[in-house]
Amino acid sequence: MKISGTIRKWTLGMAAVVWLAGAVPMVWNGGLKQAAAAGKQDGAKGRAASVAEEEMEVHFIDVGQADSILVKTSSAAMLIDAGNNEDGDLVVSYLKEQGVKKLDYVVGTHPHEDHIGGMDDVINSFEVETVILPSKTHTSKTFLDVLTAIKKNQLQITPACAGDEYSLGKDEFTILSPKKKEDYKDELNNWSVCLRLEHGSTSFVFTGDAESAVEKEMLDSGLELDGTVYKAAHHGSETSNTEEFLDAVNPEYVVISCGVDNQYGHPDLSVLEELADRDIEVFRTDEQGTVVAASDGKMVQWSTKPSTSMKEGKNPKAVETTVYITSSGEKYHSQGCRYLKKSSIPITLEEAQVGEYTPCSVCHPPN
Repeated sequence: MKISGTIRKWTLGMAAVVWLAGAVPMVWNGGLKQAAAAGKQDGAKGRAASVAEEEMEVHFIDVGQADSILVKTSSAAMLIDAGNNEDGDLVVSYLKEQGVKKLDYVVGTHPHEDHIGGMDDVINSFEVETVILPSKTHTSKTFLDVLTAIKKNQLQITPACAGDEYSLGKDEFTILSPKKKEDYKDELNNWSVCLRLEHGSTSFVFTGDAESAVEKEMLDSGLELDGTVYKAAHHGSETSNTEEFLDAVNPEYVVISCGVDNQYGHPDLSVLEELADRDIEVFRTDEQGTVVAASDGKMVQWSTKPSTSMKEGKNPKAVETTVYITSSGEKYHSQGCRYLKKSSIPITLEEAQVGEYTPCSVCHPPN
């Protein structure tokens, strides 16, 4: 494994510090020394594209309104996200069916349940070498379950930072975001670990749920962004996938991971129209199930034909419902609730549900 860039420790929110101090101290104390020892910095930036000697498969696993992506060659494997909590067994079974016994990397793009929900099951089921997470904590049970699995298996956390490079077998990937020392506060989507993976002259770009502000940040970074295949950010939402970012990635193919008739309206029609205008071939897990891309280093072939659908999600306006949380509570509220006297933070209903907040029993907000 190659890591270029400085290894950093996480800055923890106070709520997480209190829990972690008693529950998973081994995850954090001195944990990054292991990662530093495992990967010597060699100062090289990338390598010239060459025809790969082995095939790479990228499996966009159908986990409904969630993300889970398996990258596999004959010599290495990486999992990016692991679906919702209820998807853990599905993801584990799928990986075993694909002959996976060891994961060189497990990447949790950000703490939302639809990305790391099944990650504890994966970590408890396979030999894992490196766990990469953004430097953002969360107090949800899902996030704490992941930390518990990391401790149980005596693993350490490697924080993602833009510009860091890693080896995956004979291939390489580069972290595109989050940016060093940048604080995205409680915008969990914008903490997403974004990466670009090279295999010969083909490349894959994965950006989690990163939204337009982070796409702009990546555009300004000077990092290489072009990709043969692009996993549409935030399930094909118009909060991401800007024209400028699509210009930079310039993909031949786009994969949208989303659930059938999901309430968030993913993918947005405006995104589908933009992709169609660019003559980009699109694959959708809500309509086609699990989709597999296979690269020989020169070209990418697919397990199914591209989608021709322009169908958006069931209720594109549901995401606009605003509810309120407090700085320390675990419930979400309607405006004016008595529990919002000292703290009132507006978020969307989607963010509250994905962040595992529960509705207040006093004000009865929408659910």
